[in-house]
Amino acid sequence: MSHAAPRRSDAVSRRLRWLLPAVLFVGWLVVAAVAGPYSGRLSQVQENDNSQFLPAGAESQRVAALSGDFAAAETFPAFVVAESDAPLTPGQLADFTRFAEGI
Repeated sequence: MSHAAPRRSDAVSRRLRWLLPAVLFVGWLVVAAVAGPYSGRLSQVQENDNSQFLPAGAESQRVAALSGDFAAAETFPAFVVAESDAPLTPGQLADFTRFAEGI
C-alpha cells in the first residue's frame, strides 16, 4: 500500500481556509476602530429636512413656512382644511371660520 504525500496545493488550501477569514476579521476590526469615532459626527453634517426635496410652490412648503407662526404659541397647532368641488360660499366660509375657531 502506498501513501501519496500530500500535495503542496492541498496544504496551501487548508492554510488559506482559516487564514483568509482571520485576516478579513482583523481588517474589519481595524476599519471599525478607525471609522468608529467619526460615525458620531455624521449627524452634524447630514440634513433630514424632507421639505428641501419639494418644489418651492408645493403646498407642504407653504404650510411649513406658515407653521413658523405657531411655534411661539403655547397652544397645540392644528391645520384644518376645507375642500369642496365648487367654490365655497361666504356662508360656508363663515361656518368654517366659526368651526375652526371653536376647535
